[in-house]
Amino acid sequence: MHNSFVRHRLPAILATCATSLVATIVVNPGFKPAAAFTSSLSAPSSSPSSSSPSSSSPSSCVSSSSSSCSSSSSQTVVQASASRATVSAQTQRTETKETINLISGRIASALTVSLRSLQPVKRTAADTEKSKFSASGPIFGISAGEGEYSRAVWGSYSHSWVNNDWTLLKSRSTMHTGIFGGDIKIGDNALAGMAFSYQSNDGTTSFNNGSINSASYTFTPYGAISFNDNRFVLDLMTGFGGSDTDTSRNFGISKGKYGGQQWMLATHATFSQPSGPWLLSVKGGWTSSYGWSDTFTESDGTGNAAQVAQLGEISIGTRASYSFGAFEPYIGLTFAYDPILGPSTIAASGDNLSRKEVDAVIGFDWKATDRLTASAEVSNMFFRTNESNTTVVVAGRFAF
Repeated sequence: MHNSFVRHRLPAILATCATSLVATIVVNPGFKPAAAFTSSLSAPSSSPSSSSPSSSSPSSCVSSSSSSCSSSSSQTVVQASASRATVSAQTQRTETKETINLISGRIASALTVSLRSLQPVKRTAADTEKSKFSASGPIFGISAGEGEYSRAVWGSYSHSWVNNDWTLLKSRSTMHTGIFGGDIKIGDNALAGMAFSYQSNDGTTSFNNGSINSASYTFTPYGAISFNDNRFVLDLMTGFGGSDTDTSRNFGISKGKYGGQQWMLATHATFSQPSGPWLLSVKGGWTSSYGWSDTFTESDGTGNAAQVAQLGEISIGTRASYSFGAFEPYIGLTFAYDPILGPSTIAASGDNLSRKEVDAVIGFDWKATDRLTASAEVSNMFFRTNESNTTVVVAGRFAF
């Protein structure tokens, strides 16, 4: 009987599996069997026991003696896994960094200007503009400081274009981020505050003919302390929030919706050195974020297991600004490296995994009055394999 199976049934089974695999490659030229099996580490499943690679691999056809190893099954694993990895990795990284960078810039600017204002220089009305930087101190970053005032409220809006050009994760997203915050100085060298951010993401996922649309919010308390005559600032912030995501694939045939939560922690050390109208600074930091999403079932019955997204990033950068009185332009470069990434990100990215990037920024602060400051900047990400991100930010601050 064993010889009969080997001679008659086994060749038929192998032929069926080979035909299905060829059909998959023809339908999707970018399909990589190894990537499909690897990405199934975090792939959706109809039940926890069916989330293993064997549920969609050619070997399962042999064990079940059937032709269930179809191209649509293989593509479902790749599409759903990559889709959720895209949200948990690239989108989460962009949202987290935008919030943290804005708050950290706000902290450094407030403390720097606060300490500089303790050493005023007398001015006449005629030379107010040309010597303004020496009297009120240098303005630093996207939310320039407020001199002698101890309290401030501030807000910002950013618009980001986020793209991934890799075949198996090809997608484009437009992100909108609004942040509102307030803080108070404690003495001459400390600050504490709270910020609330709301972010929306409208994405098109070309790799699976679908879309990803999400909305998230984060509450972020923050604080800082400065040393050495305002030159050295240490900041710390932590945030917790939630999100809701709508996803679709196969031209809207399969739809799903799920919720999630996210926690983040970040700290930075900033050293600034003024020289006349110039302000040169160096900043190093560490960012950690941990997000998890709920299980959900798509409209076609495909089950999706809960998924965890992790990020640990170290950064080092420099910035230079020059004061023309009320107007102060600046430029900066930051290098970032991700030593920690979640298993779903690694599985979905495969050989295209990229852990490093360089961010370039150019912008200006405009001090309209002693209480009111407006700011704008444009930043762009380089050297992240197959990924691009351009962000425009406008911000305002009122001190009292």
